[in-house]
Amino acid sequence: MKTLAQAKARFEAYVREMERHLQRLRYAWMQLGGPRPLTKQAVRTLLEQPSQVALLDQIVYRFAKMQDAPGRMLRWWLYLKGEPVESMSMIDMVNQAARLGLPIDEETWFKLRALRNALAHEYEEDPASIAQVLNQIAAAQETLVRLFEAMKRDQIASAS
Repeated sequence: MKTLAQAKARFEAYVREMERHLQRLRYAWMQLGGPRPLTKQAVRTLLEQPSQVALLDQIVYRFAKMQDAPGRMLRWWLYLKGEPVESMSMIDMVNQAARLGLPIDEETWFKLRALRNALAHEYEEDPASIAQVLNQIAAAQETLVRLFEAMKRDQIASAS
């Protein structure tokens, strides 16, 4: 695989990527404003304003990008823990990470992937469907943040 220094550098690059996506995602949610969870009527109103549509698109885009990064991060986190990741499938890595104390499990991982895959095929034009997808993103975002923060904390602790 890589040297320890290269693995740390890759992990840190994914930390920076996640922080960038998370910062922009949180900003988009803040700019969107309004009560949560989103309703069909709230989305209908948002869709009438081009600047708000841009925020909805930003939320979907950043979430999709943010969902991809932890999978790559997880590989390097496990490698830095001394795990033999070369022959592990993604689900094997998720299961090993769970055994090592990360807040992730197989079911959660599959739900995150399913949501990400649904977004890749464009989200609906129906306001009720858009509201549902955005509310799922909001919930899933917090799951990803917990996973990301746990990996980051662990690496900081390991480096000390």
